[in-house]
Amino acid sequence: PWTTTCLGYHLHLFLIMLSTSRQLSSSKQGKTPECVIDRSVFNADTIADVADLGVSFFASLCGRNRGVFVLDPPDGNSYGCIEFPPNYAELAGVDTDVPLEDTNAINLQFLGGNLTASDTVELLDFFVQRVYGTTPNTGETPYGCDVGGLAALQCGDAKPSLLSDGSPIRSVTVAGTFVPLAWVGPKLSLREISKLYTAEDFHDMAELGLNAVQIPVFTSAFESGNEDVKDAVGDMLELADAAGLGAILVLVEDESSEGTAKDVEDAVIAAAEFSSSMNAVIAITLPSPDSSLVAAARTVVSTLPLLLPINQGYLRKLHSDDPNVYA
Repeated sequence: PWTTTCLGYHLHLFLIMLSTSRQLSSSKQGKTPECVIDRSVFNADTIADVADLGVSFFASLCGRNRGVFVLDPPDGNSYGCIEFPPNYAELAGVDTDVPLEDTNAINLQFLGGNLTASDTVELLDFFVQRVYGTTPNTGETPYGCDVGGLAALQCGDAKPSLLSDGSPIRSVTVAGTFVPLAWVGPKLSLREISKLYTAEDFHDMAELGLNAVQIPVFTSAFESGNEDVKDAVGDMLELADAAGLGAILVLVEDESSEGTAKDVEDAVIAAAEFSSSMNAVIAITLPSPDSSLVAAARTVVSTLPLLLPINQGYLRKLHSDDPNVYA
């Protein structure tokens, strides 16, 4: 129950939410995903920037599965945050005689100057891997590898990012525009939407370090007769593109709509056609993980990344041979 077939995993960090995305590629080789420290975020050069290793690593991991872990291959014993195997450093690939009887020892020995920064990263990485590898049902939750944003799920050659340069997505959602939200305010007219976000706003987003925006849009915007809404979406995408930002078009099914499943599929096809003509669009979030919607989009865009909205527990049910489908 503790092994999950690898379909390819990676993390995306959004400023509004931390979401774990899983790339749904073929599992023919039966690889098992690993939860490892994200070396682009936490490494020997950045470890000094982490105020408290205990809070950043052990508070999260020792609360998960009570911090219990077994070795791979197993040695017949179980270990945990308060008891490490006697050869822990060797298992982690670190050459040191420093005693490491528990998690706190890693922290204290590093602070005491008895462990190098690079060795400490390796020791922590081994702990992250073993706790994840021992925790049950990790394949059913997108947060099984959540270690305060310092770890990432890794499996083979799974594509690590939606972006061609491999960098993580840093995005905000343009909330309450084309899809009204009660907490944002009343429904806006297209004229009001056009004035809500200006070119300067998108440039400010880029200056602050963002590289993408998420734009929720009702699927009905891509139905015949709603060209004015589609044009308004296009105007916003052009502003994002001019600022150097990518855009994720988030398709939302209007709950008040009386459309059929076929209508939604047609809207997805129309949205895909629209997206193919917009430079800013780097991905489309489909309104549901229904495979028919993936197939509908793929009739138009063969490689554009498609994101599937899922709930915890749904991950294990997903499978696709498409390397550009994410959950």
